[in-house]
Amino acid sequence: MKRVISMHLSGKIYQIEEDAYNCLTASLAKQWRRDELERQIASIFETKLNSRALLPGGSMVITYVDVLETLHSLGIQASAMQSPKRLCRVTSNKVLGGVCSGLGEYFAIDPVVFRVLFVVSILLATLGLWTYLILWIVVPEQNDAEYRI
Repeated sequence: MKRVISMHLSGKIYQIEEDAYNCLTASLAKQWRRDELERQIASIFETKLNSRALLPGGSMVITYVDVLETLHSLGIQASAMQSPKRLCRVTSNKVLGGVCSGLGEYFAIDPVVFRVLFVVSILLATLGLWTYLILWIVVPEQNDAEYRI
């Protein structure tokens, strides 16, 4: 379930998902003709919501996909504000528990670097083993449906 917030756009009030709002505001912040774009975006949103109102059970909330489609149709590059990064164990690229793969994705570094660091810290009899075990227990496993949006 996503949070929905109210937003004023070109004098109209819209219900919009929080991640869609963040993407829209970040994308519009870079534009120099903002007022004109807001009117065009409001017009497109109004068309989308009116077509949904005709369908039974149609949603009256602007979604992230709606924002991406609208920005693309106007030739605006959407900002990469999809969702905040979360540390999780990546099981698709795991060697033992997926901790190093998760750290690698979180920090955008090759997981081999973390694997080497953990092995060296274990061989030097430091807290490497305990740190790895605690991370394995505490860090949640990657949920593909939630993670790969």
